[in-house]
Amino acid sequence: MENHPTGRKLYILIENNLRTLKIDQIKLVHLRLMGSPDIFKAGLEAMFTMQQEGKILHVGVSNVSVSDLQSAISMGNIATVENMYGHAQRTTLMQHHRETYGGGEVLELCEQNEIPLIPFFSLLHSIDKKDNRITEIAQKYKVSEAQVNIAWLLHQSPWILPIPGTSSLKHFEENIQSVVIELTEEDMQFLE
Repeated sequence: MENHPTGRKLYILIENNLRTLKIDQIKLVHLRLMGSPDIFKAGLEAMFTMQQEGKILHVGVSNVSVSDLQSAISMGNIATVENMYGHAQRTTLMQHHRETYGGGEVLELCEQNEIPLIPFFSLLHSIDKKDNRITEIAQKYKVSEAQVNIAWLLHQSPWILPIPGTSSLKHFEENIQSVVIELTEEDMQFLE
């Protein structure tokens, strides 16, 4: 659907990125278009066309509902899904007058299709100060609340690939250590 305005605009943006980065191919591009199903479909068609041309290696989608993801899967190979997901934010919420789709809603479909789910803002909304459960588990293991949230994500599914942002080397090192936190079944039930 290169004739659709969305498709043409994406094509120009990808061409500009390739030229600016001085590369022939972008390894992974996430499509995040909000609006009608027609806009989403036009954007995906443009992405898959650029993939066939070798300009994009892998196509991912971001901030998608279950129906959006089903539609995307029916159109081509989806490499990754990037949705908001953390302990305290698992489902869709209204944010800045728009829906932000939760990873918990698409996780099963991702697993069925062996598509990694990349939670974004997993720490932003995950540390809910009204809920002491994360704090209690962090104290139990003598780790930070952020580490417990990342460990919780990793225990949800082998198809989850957290990308917690960090502003310091100390937090980066703490985030990496989350991988070795072994939450028990009892911990997971408590955090549910």
